[in-house]
Amino acid sequence: MNNLAIGDIVEVLAVPEPVTRDRDKFPETYDLLATAIGRSYAIRSINEHSMAEIWLNDDASEDTRGIHHSLWIEPEYLRKIAR
Repeated sequence: MNNLAIGDIVEVLAVPEPVTRDRDKFPETYDLLATAIGRSYAIRSINEHSMAEIWLNDDASEDTRGIHHSLWIEPEYLRKIAR
């Protein structure tokens, strides 16, 4: 059961397995998520597959305006740290 909600603050725990598997096809996504491990982000949206949207800048810091990178990540790769 997924208990994540829009506005929750989450920590990225790992690069999702599909991104790791296809890292040669999407090296920028892999590198960005690898840098994001251990950092916290606000959930901006949740889709019908329970994936959470987070916004990142090029340096993997949180993008509060949503103009750089929007990444969707499975909830098993996130840990809720605050509401």
